[in-house]
Amino acid sequence: MARIKLYPISFYWHALEWLLASPPLVCPRQPGQHWPESLDGFWPDKARRLRALQSQPEPLQHWMATLNDWRLGRIFEHVLAFWLHQQPHLQILAENLPVREQGRTLGALDFLLQDLRDGKLWHWEVACKFYLQTPLPEGGWQWLGPGKKDTLEKKLRHMRLHQLELSRHPQIQKWLTEQGHTGEIHRLGFVWGRLFYSQQPLEGQEQLPLHPNHPQGTWFRQPAPPGWQACNKMDLLSPQAFPEALVETGPDQPQPLYRQPGDGAPQWAYLLPADG
Repeated sequence: MARIKLYPISFYWHALEWLLASPPLVCPRQPGQHWPESLDGFWPDKARRLRALQSQPEPLQHWMATLNDWRLGRIFEHVLAFWLHQQPHLQILAENLPVREQGRTLGALDFLLQDLRDGKLWHWEVACKFYLQTPLPEGGWQWLGPGKKDTLEKKLRHMRLHQLELSRHPQIQKWLTEQGHTGEIHRLGFVWGRLFYSQQPLEGQEQLPLHPNHPQGTWFRQPAPPGWQACNKMDLLSPQAFPEALVETGPDQPQPLYRQPGDGAPQWAYLLPADG
């Protein structure tokens, strides 16, 4: 597999800054699982470490150079893994730990951690997703991925009922015992991303527990309104930094857009085919 394209170091730093500052899309508070409104409690020294990394970014650049899968989700996970490794009180026990049963892979745990401050064991499932407010044929609407392959509701259900349950599997319990770790496993789900709202009012009420300050954008049908410029999908991971190179997709593919309003903060949108 080809090596990842190395973006400017500012891209990765801004991606990390956004990741640490952004609220999740949702905080459903399911019983027995932890869907926090913020992760700040896990990195109390965030501001100082970010400043130090901005002035000396080589460790982050070197870390990103080891990645060989340049899909947006993998870039996100790799940036997050870098930050977790920088926390002296967090011990990473495993990353992407597969769970197998009778020769079949059931899935993989994103992160198994131990917080050395209190000894707690944590199973983290994380994602970075972008969804568009899209009408349903039978009425109402849903949060649909730009590629029309998943919805926010399905992603949350999969995380809650499958991914976050993997750490209960006997294989994982046995593995932890062999590593000398016992006790309760605390489960945490966190979905970063952005929700792109329809320009046209849609009937129906929101059924998902959205975070009140979730990142937002909008979407349009072709042609693009004046003032919006095409950008790379990867730029959605680094929304504080304006794109340096504009990469347009084909006319039948969703196209991320941005514009710079008077206050200087980028605004984000998706452009969809006229009849897609």
